[in-house]
Amino acid sequence: LLSVAAFAALKKSEPQVFDYLVKNLLVTSKKTNNQDILLATAQQKISPIYINRLITSSDEILISYIEEILVVIEALGQQSAQMCIQYLFNPQQVKSNQLPLSEVQRAKMLALMERVFNDANDKTIPPKELIVPIIAKLLEKLSDSYSANELSALDDPLNAKYDDNVTCTLVQDLYRDIIQLPPQQAGATLRYLLAQKK
Repeated sequence: LLSVAAFAALKKSEPQVFDYLVKNLLVTSKKTNNQDILLATAQQKISPIYINRLITSSDEILISYIEEILVVIEALGQQSAQMCIQYLFNPQQVKSNQLPLSEVQRAKMLALMERVFNDANDKTIPPKELIVPIIAKLLEKLSDSYSANELSALDDPLNAKYDDNVTCTLVQDLYRDIIQLPPQQAGATLRYLLAQKK
């Protein structure tokens, strides 16, 4: 694991988590010695810690994260809209080795993970009052392309009454609009939204 920079950064910033991860991987490695499976298992195990650290990372890192996630969502949407929704709103159900990522994309995601674990992680989640007006403006813009019913899927995306294809595309459009905002505003909005998903 230490040969992967992201996990070396984890060991430095969260040594107890790293030790716990290694113990868990020893169990998995008795079942398989496939490096891709072990790496995917490791990424899944530390996902909650990664997201917690990501939320407090710099605006630049958060925007980079969403840019990479947009690539994943788009590929997933073409493969399976249902998997796209699971990845967005129930991510623990999707293993990283199930994602349609190229080697370059996998490397970018690991590099981003390294940046998150090496970041000062000193940003705080902004208050709701600051973010609600920003989101309202974004949704107003999206209402030119989506019906009120389609937009309401954002409140309950796992509900079977909504069309997964539409919701998957809607989330992509929303994220694209967010990262077009000034960086500080984009970072604050993403920080708030990711905190709600935890």
